[in-house]
Amino acid sequence: MTKNNIYKSLMPHLIAVGIFTVLTWAYMLPVLQGSKLAQHDVVQALGMQQEIREHYDKTGEWSLWTGSMFGGMPVYQIYMHYPSNLLTQIILFIKYLFPDNTELVFLMFLGVYILTFVVTKNPWVAILSAIAFTFSSINFINIDAGHGSKVRAIALMAPILAGFFAAFNGRYLVGFAIAVVALALQIRSNHFQITYYTFIAAGLISLFYLILALREKKIAEFLKSLVPISLAVILGICSNVSQLWTTYEYAKDTIRGGTSELSQNRTSGLDKDYAFSWSYGKLETFTLLIPNFMGGASQESLGENSNLAVELSKKGVPKNQINKIVSGVPTYWGNQPFTSGPTYFGAITCFLFVFGMFLIKNPVKWVMLIIGVLCMFLSWGKNLEWFNILFFEYFPMYNKFRTPAMILSVTNLMFVFIAGLGIYELISKKFSNEHLINSLKYSLGLTAGITLLMGIGGSMFFDFKAEVDQQLAQGGWPIDAIRADRADMMRTDALRSLAFILASGVLIWAFIQSKIKSTYFL
Repeated sequence: MTKNNIYKSLMPHLIAVGIFTVLTWAYMLPVLQGSKLAQHDVVQALGMQQEIREHYDKTGEWSLWTGSMFGGMPVYQIYMHYPSNLLTQIILFIKYLFPDNTELVFLMFLGVYILTFVVTKNPWVAILSAIAFTFSSINFINIDAGHGSKVRAIALMAPILAGFFAAFNGRYLVGFAIAVVALALQIRSNHFQITYYTFIAAGLISLFYLILALREKKIAEFLKSLVPISLAVILGICSNVSQLWTTYEYAKDTIRGGTSELSQNRTSGLDKDYAFSWSYGKLETFTLLIPNFMGGASQESLGENSNLAVELSKKGVPKNQINKIVSGVPTYWGNQPFTSGPTYFGAITCFLFVFGMFLIKNPVKWVMLIIGVLCMFLSWGKNLEWFNILFFEYFPMYNKFRTPAMILSVTNLMFVFIAGLGIYELISKKFSNEHLINSLKYSLGLTAGITLLMGIGGSMFFDFKAEVDQQLAQGGWPIDAIRADRADMMRTDALRSLAFILASGVLIWAFIQSKIKSTYFL
C-alpha cells in the first residue's frame, strides 16, 4: 500500500477523531474554564480514601488496609494500585489528554464509532451512531453522579462487541486486536457488572453466528473464528488477574458473598429486595422516547409559569418564596426510590431503530433486537419478577449485582446499532422505493403515533400520582397543581419528540425521492 493510499484510508478516521474531540470539549467547555462537577460518589470516595492518601504522603507507599472503614477492611475496592499493570498507563495517558471526565465522553464516541464502522465500513454513519449513543441522557447522569468506572466500562462495551463481529466475519487479527485491548481495559475499569452485561451480549452474538454456521454448514469457519475471540478473552482476563483475584477473595466476606453477617438471608448473593431496589418501571420505559414521561428527576425546576407557581400565587405566597419552591419540585411519579433523571435514548434514535427493523434484511438485526429486549426485561427487575427471579436464582453470579435499570445501557447500544445500520442500508440504495417508503410509513406510524397519543391524550390514561404525594399533601403542597405539571411535562416532551420524528421522517422521504444528496442528508 502506497503512502497516498494509507493517507486516504486513515483520513476519515482522523476526521472522526477530530469531530469527537471538538464535540467533547464543546460540551464539556466548563472544564476548560476551571469548573468541576460536584460528583456525590466521588466526594464519598475521597472520604473513604483519605487515610490511604495520608499514609502515602507520609511513607511513599500504598497501604493495602484501612482502619477508617467498617472498623478496618482491605482497600481493594477503595483505592487499589496495580503499578505493574500496563493498562493503568494507557488509562492515565487518555486521562492526560482528556482530563476531568472528558475522557469518558471521548471514549464513548470512539467506542461506538469502532463498532459501527466494523459492521458498515462507513465512517460517516459511524460518526452519527457515536453521537447518538454518547448524548443519551443516562451517560451524563452517570458522569454527574460520579460513576466514572461505570461509564468507562460502558464506553468499552461497543469495541468489545466490534471485535466479536470482526472475527466472526473473517477478520481474525482485527477482531482479536480490538477485543483484547477493549476487554482488558474494561475489566481494568473495575465495574464488573457492566462487564457481565457485555458478556451476555457477546454470548448471544456468538450463539447467533453458531446458528448461522449450522444453517449454512460452515461450522469449521465458526470454530476458526472462536480461536482469536477465545484468546482475546483469556488474555483480557489474565491481564487483570491480580485485580480479579483480590475482588474474588474479598467478595466472600461481603453481602455479595453469602458469608457476611450483614446479609439478612445469608444467601450466596445479595438479598432480592436490595438487588431489585432500582428497577425500571414497565410504563417508565416510555422515557426512552419521551424523556419527561414520568416527570423527569426526583427534583425538577418548574418555573414561574407552572401550575404549582400559579396555585401558590393564588394562595398569597410571596414571589421570592414561590421561585425557591418551584426550583426543586418532586415531579417524578415512577416507582424507583429516587432518580437523577430519565433514561432517554433520543426520539430520533428510537424512530430510526424502528425504521431500521422494518428496512434491514440482514439477520443480524434479530440478535441485536433480542439482546435489546432481553436487557429491557431485565431492567424491570421486581416489576417483572417472575422473569427476573429466574436469572437472579439460576444464572451464574447474576445475584451479585444490584440496580437492574443499569442494564438499559446495553439496550441503548442495540437501539443505536440498528438505527445506524438502518441509515447505512438506506443510503446504500439496495432496496426498491416501495420497500423504503413502506418502512418509513410503518416506523412513522408507530413512533409518531405513540408520541401524538401521549401528547394529546396522556391525561386520559394516567393519574400522575406518586407515592410521595401523601407526604406532600400532609406538608401543605397543592397536589393537584403538581400532578397537572407532571401531565404538562409529559405532553410537552411528547410533542417535542413528535416534532423531531416528523422532521427526520421528512428528511428520509426527501432522500428516497432523490430531492437531497446523501452527504447533505447525513
